[in-house]
Amino acid sequence: MAGITNAEFAMKLIPYGFDTVTIGGYNTDNESIDACEKIIARGRKEFNYPKEEIYSVIENEVNTIKDNFDVTVSANLRGTTPDPLIEISKIPNLDIVEINCHCRQEELV
Repeated sequence: MAGITNAEFAMKLIPYGFDTVTIGGYNTDNESIDACEKIIARGRKEFNYPKEEIYSVIENEVNTIKDNFDVTVSANLRGTTPDPLIEISKIPNLDIVEINCHCRQEELV
């Protein structure tokens, strides 16, 4: 899912009958962003946005999907502190926040 599950990707799947799509995983704080950069350095495709931009990036992705399809949208979030997760959960069209506590990338564990 890392680095490819954005609105463009999700909207290719929806016509096959999906009524819920998950975008992400998005890194929400300095620690998860630092880990992301290490993951990218070893060759894995990841989303990599500055902390100050992540809310608007997710909001834009969610709105792109919602403007085109009547589906439930979930965002997969990585973080070490609750504040950015809570802030992102308040994005108006975002239906579900999935906290990524299942990732086993060494840099994030």
